[in-house]
Amino acid sequence: GEVALPNGKRGVHSAVLGLVAYVAERTPPSAPGETWMMTMRWHDPATGKDLPDYDQSRAGEARARANEGQARAGEAQARAEAQAERAEAQAQRARAEAAQRRIAELEEQLRRRDGA
Repeated sequence: GEVALPNGKRGVHSAVLGLVAYVAERTPPSAPGETWMMTMRWHDPATGKDLPDYDQSRAGEARARANEGQARAGEAQARAEAQAERAEAQAQRARAEAAQRRIAELEEQLRRRDGA
């Protein structure tokens, strides 16, 4: 039967789908011989919201793809930062080892000089 919607429109309830179909927009003809254009939408009484139309669905898909891309970029950045931290730690170890070797060389030179 006919149902009043929260948006003030009236629609027809589908018992099979559990949704209400309604005419969301009526666009008058722009030229002689054209007919009125009507945009049909579906309303879900269980959620109180309209189902997304084609454009909204496409926009949602695009947002989801963008979010996935941002997540992948964030993961790649985190990996790059971790790799840079590992490289810096390795460089610090190499500098420390080189300093230890130089200290050992100088100590050996001092021992030889003092022993001579």
